[in-house]
Amino acid sequence: MSEKHLVCQGAICKCQFGTAPDKLMVKTQSKRYINDKDGSQKLMATHVDIGTTFEKNTFGSCAKMNNSPCTPTVTKWDGYYENITVEDNNGKALLEDSKATCAISGSPSIEIIFHGQTAEPNQQNVENARPEVVAQLLPVEEGNTEYIYYTKEGLYLGGIEKSAKIYLATQEEYDKVKGDKKWSGINVETNLLKEKGAAISNEKFVEKASTIYGESSAYRGNVEMEEELELEMRAIASVHKINKVAYGINSTQAVLFRNTKIEKRNETKKQLALAAIIRSLTTDEDPSNGATMWDGAEQAAFSSDDDRYSTGKFEIHMNTMGWTISDEHHSKWQTGVERLGATFNAPKEKYTPGKNPNNKYATEGTIALESRAVYLGTIFWKELKTRKKKPNEKKK
Repeated sequence: MSEKHLVCQGAICKCQFGTAPDKLMVKTQSKRYINDKDGSQKLMATHVDIGTTFEKNTFGSCAKMNNSPCTPTVTKWDGYYENITVEDNNGKALLEDSKATCAISGSPSIEIIFHGQTAEPNQQNVENARPEVVAQLLPVEEGNTEYIYYTKEGLYLGGIEKSAKIYLATQEEYDKVKGDKKWSGINVETNLLKEKGAAISNEKFVEKASTIYGESSAYRGNVEMEEELELEMRAIASVHKINKVAYGINSTQAVLFRNTKIEKRNETKKQLALAAIIRSLTTDEDPSNGATMWDGAEQAAFSSDDDRYSTGKFEIHMNTMGWTISDEHHSKWQTGVERLGATFNAPKEKYTPGKNPNNKYATEGTIALESRAVYLGTIFWKELKTRKKKPNEKKK
C-alpha cells in the first residue's frame, strides 16, 4: 500500500472477536481537525486515544468472553505515524492500518475498516491543523515522507531527528531530493538501515553508537580520527551485535555523545562510532576476527595476582575467566594501553583462580578466552569451546 489515510473521529472499527462495528471517538484533544466538510466533527485521532474510546463502546458479543456483551478497553495502538505529533496531547497520528490492543483479548485485535474522512479539506482544516498535517494532507504518501539521512561514513546529512527510519545516501543524492522535495528518490528499500530485518529508529541507532563510543579509546586526546580507532570501534560494534551487554552505554563519554547536537558529531570521532554501527548492520565485516567479547585498558592495569571473583554486578577487577594472549597481541596491547597513559601489567596467560562461590559453573586452573585482535587499548576475546587446563607442575 503506497498511500495511507490519517484517521479521525467517526472512523469505523471492528474487533476480530466481536460481532458488530463501532465508531472511534477522540477524547484526548479538541482543537486539531482534519478534512471533513464542515471542519467541526473530524478531530484527528492519535495513539493516546485509549481506554473507552468508542461511541457505543461495544463490538456486540465477545468470543473471548463466551459471547458475553463486549466492553472494550484499548490499552495501546500499534502502527501509528511517527512523523506527526499533535501538540495538545503529544499523540502520534493513527493510520488506517493502525491496530488497537484490547484489555480482554490482550492482542492487537481491533482494526480500522474506514478511516472516517470525507477527503474535502477546507480553510478551517488548514487553520486548525498543525503545519506538518497540512503539508501531508491525506492520504499520506509514505514514499515521499522525510525521515533522517546519513552517509555510509556516518555523516549526518539532514532530516527529522526523531525518525522511526534511517536512509543512507550520498551528499549529492540528498541535496538533489531536498531541493526537489522528492524524498521518494532516496526512500528506497536498498537504502533503508535495518537491524534484524526491520527498520531501526534514529534514537536506537544513536544509543548504539554512543555505546561504541563509550567503550572505545576515543576519550583520549592523543587518539585522533585514525585507522586504529576506526577499527577498534568497528570491532566493538561487530561483537556488540552478538553480545548485547556493554556497560559503556551509561559511561560519561556515551552520555556526552548522546547530548551532543546531531550536526556537531560530523567530522569528529563521534562520526566514526556512527559509521561503525552502519558497517555492522550493512556488512559481514568483522575486524574482531570472530571475537565474542572485549576488555578495555583497565584490564591491563591490575596486578597478575588479582584473583577477585565476579559478583555478577558491574565492577572493576581482572577478568577471571582465564586467558591466553598471543605474542603479537600482547605486544600490541601493551603499546596501545601505554599510549592511553595507563599501566600495563597483563600476563600472557592467566588461569582461573578457583571455584567462584557466585558461579556454580566456575572452574579452577583453566583458560576460557583466547585473544583474537587488539586495537589501541581494547583486546578482543573468543571464548574457547573447550577450556584449556593448567598443566600439572612436575614435582622436584
